[in-house]
Amino acid sequence: FNMLQATMVEYDKKDTIVVGDITINTTSTRKDVENNTNTDGNIDGERNGDGLMQFGEKYFKDLEKEDATDIFGHPSSKWVYDGDDVGTYANEADATYVVEDDDMDVGQVVTSSSYMNYSSSEAKDAKYFLNGDDNEVKSSELVAVGDIVEAYENDNGDVETVVVSRYTVAKIDKVDTDVSTAESRNGASEVLTLTDLDGDNSNDYYDKYDDAEKTLRGYASSYDEGSVLAVAFRDGKFGDEVLASYEAEAVTGEVTAFREDETVTMDGTKYEFARNENGTAGFVDGITSNFDFDKEYTIYLTADGYVIGVEGAAGADLSDVYYVAGVYGEESRYNASKMTYYAQAVSLADGSASDIELDEKDSKNELVEFLDTDNGNYVAVKGLYTFDDDIATAWDGDRDYTVYGIDEDDGLNTSLKNALAMDDTKFSTNVTGGSGKTFYVDENTQYLGVDDYADDIDTVYAMGGMKADTSGNVIVIADQDEDRDALYVILVDSSASVGSADILYAAGSSTDKVGTDKYVREFWSMEDNTSEDITIDEKLSANGFYEVDSIDEDGVYTLKDYSKSESDNIIDEDSDGITAEDLALDNTDQIYRNALSGTIDGVKFDDVSIANATIIDGRSNSDRNDSVYDREINSISRLEAALEAATDVSDDVSIDLYVKDGEITFICVTDVGGVADNGDSGDAGTGFEGTTTAGASVNDSNALKGQKDGVYTFADNASLSDIDSDIRGGIENNLFFKFTTEDTAYATLVIYDDGETVYEEGVTFTGAGGHFFYVQVLDPNNVGMINSGTGSMKDTPLTVGTYTYEVYSGNDTLLEGEFEVVK
Repeated sequence: FNMLQATMVEYDKKDTIVVGDITINTTSTRKDVENNTNTDGNIDGERNGDGLMQFGEKYFKDLEKEDATDIFGHPSSKWVYDGDDVGTYANEADATYVVEDDDMDVGQVVTSSSYMNYSSSEAKDAKYFLNGDDNEVKSSELVAVGDIVEAYENDNGDVETVVVSRYTVAKIDKVDTDVSTAESRNGASEVLTLTDLDGDNSNDYYDKYDDAEKTLRGYASSYDEGSVLAVAFRDGKFGDEVLASYEAEAVTGEVTAFREDETVTMDGTKYEFARNENGTAGFVDGITSNFDFDKEYTIYLTADGYVIGVEGAAGADLSDVYYVAGVYGEESRYNASKMTYYAQAVSLADGSASDIELDEKDSKNELVEFLDTDNGNYVAVKGLYTFDDDIATAWDGDRDYTVYGIDEDDGLNTSLKNALAMDDTKFSTNVTGGSGKTFYVDENTQYLGVDDYADDIDTVYAMGGMKADTSGNVIVIADQDEDRDALYVILVDSSASVGSADILYAAGSSTDKVGTDKYVREFWSMEDNTSEDITIDEKLSANGFYEVDSIDEDGVYTLKDYSKSESDNIIDEDSDGITAEDLALDNTDQIYRNALSGTIDGVKFDDVSIANATIIDGRSNSDRNDSVYDREINSISRLEAALEAATDVSDDVSIDLYVKDGEITFICVTDVGGVADNGDSGDAGTGFEGTTTAGASVNDSNALKGQKDGVYTFADNASLSDIDSDIRGGIENNLFFKFTTEDTAYATLVIYDDGETVYEEGVTFTGAGGHFFYVQVLDPNNVGMINSGTGSMKDTPLTVGTYTYEVYSGNDTLLEGEFEVVK
């Protein structure tokens, strides 16, 4: 179309000069071709023509271009040839931006200096549209990550129209070529049914149709059953008119990391979810958190690379099914003759027990037969049910699952053949009056343990493993197509637990938030003395022993405090599962021949061995640097050396410990008393190591921005001329963290001391290229610290020690490493 709209030109003179074998053609003045015919105005769009000849006006005299608006709301050109519409095509936008931040409205995209950078006065009269020329929205309309925002200016350079295009995922569930005669007459040859990824919310569209609103715009011959599309629905509503579509890019792989409702990393590549400040609902079809690591998923991407759909591994969805332990009635406080009946139900979704009120008069209620309508006594049920408000229906697996272990007449009739262990991959059953069966389990198998009933009921839920004995019963829910694979195991009165491995120790205090009510920190298992990062449902800042209360289907742990001591405060070879915290070792004789001996803080140790104990140092780097013993304590010899150093200054060593089978198997050193007096640690620093000293040519901000990414220091007589007045405490006492961004970005600098944040600062940096943070770290001259960020280093210098740092933007790490403060 550009050629058709191009204004023709002509030259008034042409000369040819021949020099030897070389011919030179010269031209003189160029001018636009005038149009004095009735085609003037057909292409240029001016009402009375512009007096100039466009290519289309000369060679396609029946072709006309009109100003229009397309279905998205873009200012467009409508082409008409000899009275017939050719099509309407969007004009090129004056500014385009694909949204990268989840906390913006469309007006901010237009006026923010970090984005389109129009002034408020230039945008004050703009009209905003979202997925439809009839869907005008306010400038305060929230946009989502991945939205395409286009701005169109008028002749004065003011923003006149802003269009937001948003794509969501849809799957072609069915392609039907058996169209009716009427549909065929209207141009259709296929009917395509679009659904969400789960096959719900269906609507039909045609490949072609005289009524364009009924077509699947963007249709291509490659569209087939199972194709997954990125679709722009009118008003952004699934199932409405399709404004545009294309095949979404599919990426399949194992999930290695994720940030809840923000990003997912698959086979080493990080992808961002479409979302706004309220989350991913309405933007992404599928899960956006709680991925099973090392399981394959397929994610679907827009053309700009944002995730709009997720399919993949999932356990049994039994969220509407309950194990009913029993039913009972309660008398009204105001009317003794009136009884209200309840089912004591345990949710298969998370193992929580609740009391669900029942309608005892409805014949459809399948729990009515169990009710004691005379006295309201508790009556055991022990079965699986679903509830429609107060009406219960027995659940037999429907068409998707097969349930083993419940006999219609005899109730629970199946038990474990052998005790179940946490790491079992299969188990066998005994069936009363029948043949047992072997089932296979894996990390996706869900477990529910229910012991006792009524006020004494105790439940435990876990995914991937559970311990149980053979004393009770087992119910197995299996896939109907693979009935040897146990999807869900319910252990009734079988002393179910998540094993002795559920005694954990939390060392240190570093906890990372990874989602709503989800935190990750390192724990040590008392089962095998190994450590791993575990996701928990509350922030635990204190060290100490904890017991696993439950593990939900997403692998999130609920913990409770764990403490067990001997009644006589004597720990000996018969002690097991015993903990002792904050014990103060204050005499070197208390460790004798690899055993603890004597009375320590009121607890008597009868030569209890520590020979095989795992010993860890729970102190932070700064605590170690300040201590009389600053080496990492991870062996008996170092524990003895630390105790000797502490007692030499009349202090002690604090430890937490765990006793299993008569031996101390785990020790965490929480403190070594006594302050270092060697002058090499805990003192104010005077210099740095692990940094790069900038050369004399780095004498202003631009020169520093051109250096390689890293941490820079300057000599005490150096100068960065344009920012010298902002540098506090002497340039030699500051660190300069240089990094690179691909575009305008909000970046954050964090400095850590042994995982604990001592300083954090965030700034928006404009444009792509080199940028840097500069912060005062040392204050040897006591001039005072006034850094602009947060944390202890805002006004307190760092002391001698090793520190780590990170500069990040969103989910991208731009710079990281460590440096040392030295004396």
